Amino acid sequence: MTFANAGAYGSQRRWSQMAAGAPLPSLERYRVHLQATAEWLLRSIRKDGGSAAYLAPLLGWSRSYPETTGYLIPTLLRLHGQLGAADAEAAALRAGEWLLSLQAPEGWWAGGLHPPRGQPRPRVFNTGQILLGLSALHRSTGEARWLDAAARGAAWLAAGVDRTGQWQSGHYRGSFQPSYYTQVAWPMLVVWRLCRNDGIRAAAERVLHSVLLRRRSNGAFAGWGFVPDRPAFTHTIAYTVRGLLECSRLLEDWPRYGAAVEE
Repeated sequence: MTFANAGAYGSQRRWSQMAAGAPLPSLERYRVHLQATAEWLLRSIRKDGGSAAYLAPLLGWSRSYPETTGYLIPTLLRLHGQLGAADAEAAALRAGEWLLSLQAPEGWWAGGLHPPRGQPRPRVFNTGQILLGLSALHRSTGEARWLDAAARGAAWLAAGVDRTGQWQSGHYRGSFQPSYYTQVAWPMLVVWRLCRNDGIRAAAERVLHSVLLRRRSNGAFAGWGFVPDRPAFTHTIAYTVRGLLECSRLLEDWPRYGAAVEE
């Protein structure tokens, strides 16, 4: 029996058991693991309000990481809704306050861990991920200050996009603009939907078009890793794909942006 056929047979057997009145597997174990994961994430929140980048076996928790703190906020808010965990909501708000304190007057956030070892430098990708958290806090609380900060960040991002859909600075790897910047266009469009700044939308679409030009005949995208012409990690592949999927939803244009990632 092939692997595919084995999987089909297993599914058919489960459906037969259900039809025969066999009890469904308990969902409680998933809640137990969700609770454990939530508690681990909450332990990553440091006294300053930021989430540590990682946990080292010997050295413990790292310094706080603004980028991942940004996109952890929507997760914390969903955990509050799913588990009724007031501490998750409180952690999301603390994380948001911390991120507000780090925003540059021009609207950007720096790359790397905080506090930085040297001079803070603006980063395109990090700024984009933080917009996801601030937008989620605005939707959750209705407070304008979260959206105001997100709009400043999105406007800074939009101002840096040239006619070809490229940022000339603010990259992680020198002058290389990776295809996973679709994951930056997505939060830009999230902010656009909230504040209706058409300049932000136009800049985000230019970024998306530049990435679509990199699509290969086998469905992959050139440059969707950290280094050009090298194999990509699965998470940067997922960034590229999800960015396009989310943008297709926000722009209500599946044929142009969603269908491109089906293969």
